[in-house]
Amino acid sequence: MSRQRQSDLDPFELCVSWLKSSDRTEHELKQRLKKRGVDEATADQALGRLKELGWLSDDRVVQREVELARTRKGQGKLRTRAQLLKRGIDEDQAEKALSESSEEDELARAEAVLNKKLKPDDGPPKAARLLASRGFEEEVIRSALESRFGDWEAPLG
Repeated sequence: MSRQRQSDLDPFELCVSWLKSSDRTEHELKQRLKKRGVDEATADQALGRLKELGWLSDDRVVQREVELARTRKGQGKLRTRAQLLKRGIDEDQAEKALSESSEEDELARAEAVLNKKLKPDDGPPKAARLLASRGFEEEVIRSALESRFGDWEAPLG
């Protein structure tokens, strides 16, 4: 049996094929369908069916994205929040998921990033830029710098 081209698939089948490669949010799938010229009612019907089957869950995407940011990516809350919002996750849902992380966990991640990425002769400014680029909040950056460089104190802004 020959493989069907994506352009020949109905909206539900298109979404299933996209979900096979990675988890996607409802917003992301809706945008993809819109680009394909699928009307909103048909898109909503396909997405509703996916949700009923348990194949589409924004909660699952949020949980995985937050977990990845905490474990492998070494990212702070600000960057993770921005990624979630970019993927179409509701602001309240993103905030709720990120509030589950404690300040100690965030600081530990920041220190781990510094230990992994900084060279011995790199100073506080480079460390601060690195952590800021990874989306750590200012207070976490300050605490990580104090932990790494002792009594170093200078304005970050």
